[in-house]
Amino acid sequence: MSGNDLVKMMTQELLKYMHTPKVERKRKKELKKAQKEARAIRYFGLIPFALKMFFDTKKRRMSVYRDKR
Repeated sequence: MSGNDLVKMMTQELLKYMHTPKVERKRKKELKKAQKEARAIRYFGLIPFALKMFFDTKKRRMSVYRDKR
């Protein structure tokens, strides 16, 4: 891809972005943000997520047990 083509493509993308309404851009950004996974899951898989769930559940059970005493 030559430099001329690159400038042309970037200009087209910039103009397309500028012509979309602000509300539409905001909505697209929110949708993209909602679809993104958490960092721990994205970088390390489901193991950290599973461990977090396990310890949170264990902690919750222990607090309920203490409250009943």
